[in-house]
Amino acid sequence: MNQYDFSPETSSIEQPTATQNPVAEQSPAQVIHSVTTLQPAAEGMPAELQQPVETGMPAQGGGTAAAMPIPQKQPRNGIWITIAIIAVCVSVLMGVFALWAATNSPHSFLIPQSVTPSYNYRDNVTEGDKLTPQEIIAKVSPSVVTVSVEGINENGQMAMGFGSGIIYTDNGYILTNAHVVDGATSVSVTDYNGKTYAARVIGADADSDTAVIKIEATGLTPAEFGESSKVVPGDYVIAIGTPYDENLSYTATEGMVSALRDSLNFQDLGYTLDLIQHDAAINSGNSGGPLVNIYGQVIGINSIKISGTYENLGFALQIDGVLPLAEQLMNTGKVSRPGIGITGYTYDTPNLKGAYVNSVVVGGPADQAGLQRGDIIIKAGDTDVETIEELKSVLQGMKIGDSVLLTYIRNNAVHTTELVLGDLSAQ
Repeated sequence: MNQYDFSPETSSIEQPTATQNPVAEQSPAQVIHSVTTLQPAAEGMPAELQQPVETGMPAQGGGTAAAMPIPQKQPRNGIWITIAIIAVCVSVLMGVFALWAATNSPHSFLIPQSVTPSYNYRDNVTEGDKLTPQEIIAKVSPSVVTVSVEGINENGQMAMGFGSGIIYTDNGYILTNAHVVDGATSVSVTDYNGKTYAARVIGADADSDTAVIKIEATGLTPAEFGESSKVVPGDYVIAIGTPYDENLSYTATEGMVSALRDSLNFQDLGYTLDLIQHDAAINSGNSGGPLVNIYGQVIGINSIKISGTYENLGFALQIDGVLPLAEQLMNTGKVSRPGIGITGYTYDTPNLKGAYVNSVVVGGPADQAGLQRGDIIIKAGDTDVETIEELKSVLQGMKIGDSVLLTYIRNNAVHTTELVLGDLSAQ
């Protein structure tokens, strides 16, 4: 494996009042993540030697998870970091992100046949369709690819990295993680037969870590997609990808579903994702590769791993959420989401809790509704809001054009405003 000389990176998100703990250079250039950042390591040092900083992390419902590390976000020019993300943690007090809510229903991903003639989805599997591990690997491997990228790092030097991908259609559309192709100046794909193709990025959505790339080929073997909504803890799963080194392509590892994590927030990353937590071994280069059920169906895209002193903490994007985004990326090259047009963070004092408005998108919904920097949103509709995550959660399921009544504090006085959700992708 090629090693590259990288300096440690911290989160690229601007933190209003954050205390960051730098992490020593301790991981190989090839890392697995999806939504995190990898700290490159000394030459030849294995990823297992990474030691994350232990920190608490908001759990669902505004609670606090016990000492769960938060992976660091890969910078936007993050090609030089590798394409997979073994998480290295940095402590931060407040997460900042552009606030918007995804509104796609789980079954809205039937892509027009004129665009993707061989999109392969099946929801009627039965007990008789179960496969052995050998049969699963034989079925899925021809639908897995290695994605290689080149780009310029922040030092102006050419750098390379790789990840994995999933053949989406027989005419060359491929799913992968957005961080795999982030900052790439060139992308290539190597298929199961060892043939390499030049690829182009059709669209990448950094907020969901989802991307679609395209190669000029026909007669490919598309993966069969299942329903992540039917996954339960204890289900058998297999991960397939290219961990650590391109010579280790089509590595298969097995495990089980540990938990389903809806709206799991990684504060340092600015991500709230619906994830399948599993314990199949994933490593650098697995990013973008499939998590497969006992029927040989893709139910997730491997994206995040928490490493260091922590074991068997792997996360895959739930495929029910990915497929609607892939449809948008294929048809328009972007993902349209309703949003209120602010950046913010959780405001937490003994006397007041809410979502602090740190900035307002000029001309956006919040701006038109009269919100200003320094306002503290305490209610959305009839729901009390004590964290930025809770505000985002309230907006989930709403559509562009829907109205919401926001209650906020300004200069120690309570105000309300009616806000119409807009399409932030048009900003």
